[in-house]
Amino acid sequence: MLKILRNKIKKGLTMTEKEEALARFQKARQRKRECIARLEKSMKAEYEKRTGKTPDYFFAL
Repeated sequence: MLKILRNKIKKGLTMTEKEEALARFQKARQRKRECIARLEKSMKAEYEKRTGKTPDYFFAL
């Protein structure tokens, strides 16, 4: 993504294109955060149901 932006900037990327690209990137980051939060909640509930213990941590890429 960043390489594409750099190449377009060198070729004359307009400010609106840059803003649109950054907005899409931010929206994707937000969707990922929301998805990971749902995943964390469901996995912690499943772990607690299965083992009876509360999980110490959660990790996802």
